[in-house]
Order: sequence, then structure tokens, then C-alpha cells
Amino acid sequence: MYCENCKSEIEEGTKFCTQCGTAIVLESKIESKIPKSTSFHLFKSMTKSELFVGGIILLSLIVQAIMVVRSSTILEQTQFVYPIVCAVIAIIIYIKNNIFELKRIIVRSLIAFFCSPVLLWILMVLFSCGEYEVAYYLFAGLIPTVKLIITNVLWFYLVILGWFFGYTIIKKFNKTNKG
Repeated sequence: MYCENCKSEIEEGTKFCTQCGTAIVLESKIESKIPKSTSFHLFKSMTKSELFVGGIILLSLIVQAIMVVRSSTILEQTQFVYPIVCAVIAIIIYIKNNIFELKRIIVRSLIAFFCSPVLLWILMVLFSCGEYEVAYYLFAGLIPTVKLIITNVLWFYLVILGWFFGYTIIKKFNKTNKG
């Protein structure tokens, strides 16, 4: 079952959401009978802020793909900046919207990374100059695309995991000091 306000998963029979405190109405029990594993349910339950984070990830990957084709030396110097900036923006959005479920954060942002390879490959072909580059990116362009995505995924999640575990440790430390 999911909270109608913050979309976080809640246990059956719960009267209030543990994340945002919203009262759970009886109509929510009907939604819990819908299978949770369907991709439709995953997209339906995404919030605007999660879609915005996915859009930022895609935009960052598009800029990097164009830079790979135009000038790979600039991208080599700044390749870690893009995923780190995306992760920091995502963290700010997650904090602002009280989204602190690691599984939810990982699954929802992975959607953007998995949707991007074909789009980036097409962009590399379109933005390549000269017949040699077009042929190269058409036939072998998937390799730099996959390398770009893997690098971004690793750096993005390194920052997200660092924030999440740091936040969790600080939260537990504060609880033990107060209690």
C-alpha cells in the first residue's frame, strides 16, 4: 500500500504514513490489491520531483554525449562533474520532498539511466561530423555510450549512497543523544 501524499510504501493496517504523517483512508486498501511489480504502477506512483531528477540525469547524459562527439578532451577533464552535480541536485530534491527510501531512490533514478542508451547513441550519430565519424558512431558508438552511462551511474550512486548513509548515521546519532 502507498501513501497518497508522499507515495512512500506503508504497511497494511497502518492509519498514518510513517514518512509524512498523513492519515490513510480506506480507499487506499483497494490500491494495495494491484500488483506492485508492474511497470505501469512504477510510473504511476512516480512523483513530479522524481521525474524532474530523471530529466536532469537525461539532460546531463545528452550534453555529455554531444561533448564526446565534438571534443572528447573537454569531457575527459569534466567527466566526474556531471554525475556529481546531478546527484547533488537529486539529493536537494529528495530532502525537500522527504524522500528517504534508498530502494525507491535507486529504482526511480535507474529508469533514466536505462532509458538513455539508444537516445544517446542516436545523438552521437546525428552530431558527428564527417563520414568517418558517422560510420564509427553508427557501428561502434554503443561502446562509448555504455562507457559514458556506466561512469555516470557509478559516480551518481557513489554520491547518493554517501549522502544516504551519512544522513542515516547522523539521524541515529541524534536519536541516541536525545534518548
